[in-house]
Amino acid sequence: MASALARYAAVADRLWGLLAGFTAPAGADPAVLANAAAAFAGQADLVARAWERRWPDLPIADAAPVAADAPTPVLSIAPPTRSFTYRARVARGDDLRALTLIAEGAPGPAGTWPDAFCEAPDGTLVWLVPGTPAGGVLVYDFPADPPILGGPWPRITLEWPELSVAGFQNARASIQVCRNRKLLGGAGPDTMDDFAYETSLVEAVDVVTPLNAWAEPVEITVPGGQVDDALSAALDALFGATTGLPLTIGMFYGYEVVPPAGDQPGLTTFFPVGLYPNQELSGDLAETVAAAVERWRVEHQPAQLRGQWAFSLALYSQVDPSAQRPLLTLDRLFSHILMGDATLPADDSSDAMSGL
Repeated sequence: MASALARYAAVADRLWGLLAGFTAPAGADPAVLANAAAAFAGQADLVARAWERRWPDLPIADAAPVAADAPTPVLSIAPPTRSFTYRARVARGDDLRALTLIAEGAPGPAGTWPDAFCEAPDGTLVWLVPGTPAGGVLVYDFPADPPILGGPWPRITLEWPELSVAGFQNARASIQVCRNRKLLGGAGPDTMDDFAYETSLVEAVDVVTPLNAWAEPVEITVPGGQVDDALSAALDALFGATTGLPLTIGMFYGYEVVPPAGDQPGLTTFFPVGLYPNQELSGDLAETVAAAVERWRVEHQPAQLRGQWAFSLALYSQVDPSAQRPLLTLDRLFSHILMGDATLPADDSSDAMSGL
């Protein structure tokens, strides 16, 4: 590929100068124009054939016949929408004392209550200490030292850490202010609607889609060095038994030019091998990608000593497939190419994946 591009670059300026004659053919020599066009076609053909050798198309299974009136298939099905509703009260004196959340249904994804924070006057988020949930109610205590002085409207943040990116892909928040819901005290019944006051529901103008970007390399080498086993274990660690997720996987061959020494990471160069764009996560994905890597290895015979296979991964939101919003990007999962009785490095792949 590099050789074909170098040959084209060497003649590109002169060639395009001759091809400019097509814009004013009346004053150009037809023989010169024909030769220039033929030369350009030859250079383009060399680059195209080199491209096909370097980036072969992945095999696509034969599709079953589809009736003419069948609906257009959708790439994947979005996770179902789930809603979690709370009534919130803040107890205050001169300072803020406690936040009470009353869950109307499940307290959150997987039945977990959120972490709560309050914005201090200096803009920092202060963690509120949760008590023990009871009867769908959880009370969070504000810090006493230093106290957070009560302003007109406390700014409360709720967070659910460690959610599965495959199961919970975005969120939209809404809020309304209610008064007089508990005129008979917290232990008494709710006030009748005629005596309660509520504002209209205010909803965020757009959903929030998280982007989990992991730039650090993650080793996924497994005993024996099989690429399909390494990828399968990595995908299982990331997504479990979930299938149908839209993924893009890039494949690379890496060669360690300078080995790591002490705290220095060393230097590894990477060459693109293939691309598996916007395809559904399935049980045979790891085998399909590994087969493409093996075809490239057989054709190009790269060095095995100090070599590695590397993969980039991007997961996109299923809620709006046309928007192509990334949810998760991993810049480099890598598997060492093992030779003979070579042993694995000290870092185990399962431990590395769990660190994500």
